[in-house]
Amino acid sequence: MKVADKAKARKAVFKRAKGKCEYCGMQLSLATMTLDHYYPRHLGGGNNRANLKCACTDCNNRKGPMHPFHWEKAMELRA
Repeated sequence: MKVADKAKARKAVFKRAKGKCEYCGMQLSLATMTLDHYYPRHLGGGNNRANLKCACTDCNNRKGPMHPFHWEKAMELRA
């Protein structure tokens, strides 16, 4: 993804998520958000906006390259 395209995608994902982490709900700024590949790239996930999630650093690091099914199960166990 080109730098200009990444900046546009970042802003669009941030706006779609209303500035909140799509996993834990933490309020973020455009500077503190990270882009997470919901379906990891190594599992065939792409760079399209539908596969990108607005995430806080903690959630993005905890999810890592995990498949979404396993991540959601892990989150259920934490609740």
